[in-house]
Amino acid sequence: MNEKKVTPEHTEFIRLVANGKNQSEAYMVTVGKNKVTLGTAKKNGSLLAKKYYLEIGLEKKKMADLINEVRNSEVVKGAIKNIDSQAEADEKVFRILGTEDTVEDVMIIAGKAQIVKRKPNTFEIQRSYELYCKRFGSFSPVKQAIDHTGVIRVGYGKKED
Repeated sequence: MNEKKVTPEHTEFIRLVANGKNQSEAYMVTVGKNKVTLGTAKKNGSLLAKKYYLEIGLEKKKMADLINEVRNSEVVKGAIKNIDSQAEADEKVFRILGTEDTVEDVMIIAGKAQIVKRKPNTFEIQRSYELYCKRFGSFSPVKQAIDHTGVIRVGYGKKED
């Protein structure tokens, strides 16, 4: 059986169609170099897709396998587990602003998630203070408006329930 020789333009066409781009757009970008009419792109894109239907299917499978491999990796599972809820984020803010002098972070070291204790940096302390004031303080913005001069005015004060 003769093996098809695939040009670089056709390889890119296969990749684009496998990733969800429609055949005419993929043809215009790769083979047609945006110099063909839409009708020609539709016709020739369809012909190329028929010619390379097996390769497009294999590329789709390869992409799906890659996505599943990444989705099932321990690093991603660990990262998803470590997304903080609002209560956990508030606790972290209180910890940084409070008397505790260390914070815990999960770091990936040599492909494994490890808990590391460290001192909060200046940016984290400043950001924590801003978050605290924004969520709980009397300096949380309650109203923003643009006046007749185009200047944004922000009103500060206690939030009204």
